[in-house]
Order: sequence, then structure tokens, then C-alpha cells
Amino acid sequence: MIEPEVIRDAFGFGGGTVLTTHPRRRPMTFFVDLDWEQLSRRESCDTGAIRDRGVINALWEIPEGLNYPRDALPAWVLDRLAGPNLVVHGDTVRRDLRPPLHIRAAATSGRSLRRLLADLGPLSAVCPTAAVLTGPQPRCDDPALLDARLFGVGVGLRDGEGLSVLSPAGCVEAEPGPYQWHLAEVLYAEIERVS
Repeated sequence: MIEPEVIRDAFGFGGGTVLTTHPRRRPMTFFVDLDWEQLSRRESCDTGAIRDRGVINALWEIPEGLNYPRDALPAWVLDRLAGPNLVVHGDTVRRDLRPPLHIRAAATSGRSLRRLLADLGPLSAVCPTAAVLTGPQPRCDDPALLDARLFGVGVGLRDGEGLSVLSPAGCVEAEPGPYQWHLAEVLYAEIERVS
């Protein structure tokens, strides 16, 4: 894969930390900003990455930083949060946890633009994305290139000079939600693993 800094510069991605994972056996590079306050809070209460989607969904139902009436929460939320020590219990419940990082962009590389688009598809509502081609340049009427432009996936071509941008990555203003939170926790677990 091409150097992450080259991808970041070519597409104008933000994110101070670069993390490469291997979902579906293809390397995927994420550009993220760590939430240092949240990481400090988690370290002080010995809370690592939260991988259980049910727990994340339950946490999402509690407003962050507010004392929320316990009896105003659905039973499924209280049941899912009964085990982990993630919120303060009593007459009120308070959630001080939030995602440990902010995902700013994602990129992957390969020879088939169609396959790269399939890999990046689930991230299209999370962050800007880019597909870096390592094979021949697609024709301007290539259906996959047209799809990439339609969905705002940036497309670059790796060449002898570095990286040529064929189409820019679209801007994504994602509404944060449980899916983004879960993905942030998966990436944070990877950071914990290599630390």
C-alpha cells in the first residue's frame, strides 16, 4: 500500500493518527484523531475498548454528561449495562464515556476499483473515503469510476510519481451514532493491541 501520508496529502484528509487494519484481508488505512480526555478517563477507570454492540447501543441511549433518571430508561438499556461498570447507578444514571477517537477518513488500495468500492461502502456515511488503484487507469466512462464519483469516494492512481487523484473524496458530515461509536471502539482495540 502507498504511504498513508501520501494519501492524506493527496486527498486533504485530516486525522493526526494513522491506523492500518486488515478487515476482509485487505489493508484499510484509517486517519483518526484520538480523544485524549476520553483515553485518560478510560485509563483511570481501567476501561478498554468496548466491543459489545449491545452495550454501545445502550450507552447511546443515555445523554453524555447528564444525570438522567434511571426510571426513564427502557429496561433493555438497564439490562445491558448491568454487568459492565460503565455508568454510575442509583436513582440517576450518568454516562461519561464517549467514543475514544474520531474517524476522519479511510482509504484502501488494490487493482479492482469495483472491489475497493465494495470494501469502502460501509464507511460512506462515516467519513470521507478514498480508493487507491495500483493497476491500470480506468476509462473515464468506467461504471465503477462513475459510481465512485456519484458516492463521493475519492479515486487515486498510484504511479511512478506517487499518487494522482482522478476524483476527489467527497465531504462527509456524519451524524454520530452507535455504528460510528462501535467502529471507533474496534479501531481503539487495535491501538490497544499494538501498544
